[in-house]
Amino acid sequence: MGEIKMGWKDYLFMIAVVSTILAVIFIIGQLRKNDGMPQGIGTGENDFWTTATEHPSWAIEAVQAQPVLIFTHSTDCSPCITQTEICENVYDSYSSEIKYYDFVSGEDAEASACFRAYDPNGTPHYIPLTIVLTRGPDNTIIWHSWEGVVEEDILTSWIEEAIAYHKGSG
Repeated sequence: MGEIKMGWKDYLFMIAVVSTILAVIFIIGQLRKNDGMPQGIGTGENDFWTTATEHPSWAIEAVQAQPVLIFTHSTDCSPCITQTEICENVYDSYSSEIKYYDFVSGEDAEASACFRAYDPNGTPHYIPLTIVLTRGPDNTIIWHSWEGVVEEDILTSWIEEAIAYHKGSG
């Protein structure tokens, strides 16, 4: 029988193929850990999506139909102006799949309700506050919030995950 000769390019190709297969297996395993979702749900320190809070009644009603993006802010702080543009851009991209609320602190009573329910740091309240609500497993309401500016790509990933959870919650 003839001997098969492999050059260094052949070895590199084999290593690339094996590495790709291992990476795919790892990613699939990570996704299956949380019912296909990459972030944890619960009330623990390491959980991204949380279930603990008393939601305002309008938020409970809104999240039944679609994931919800809530933004509370003032009209004159620099981070608020930056985050306003980011939230509007994300909403424009997902307007058919999410509900968007924009509340001005000191003007809209709902802004105070949002800070009471969703502020990740408790008091004092700093603005801007960006909140994403969705339905999770067993139709529970899960949410994540952030004070300060959330980069657009990060907020987009939260929205995409919220949409996936919402679709899988039925």
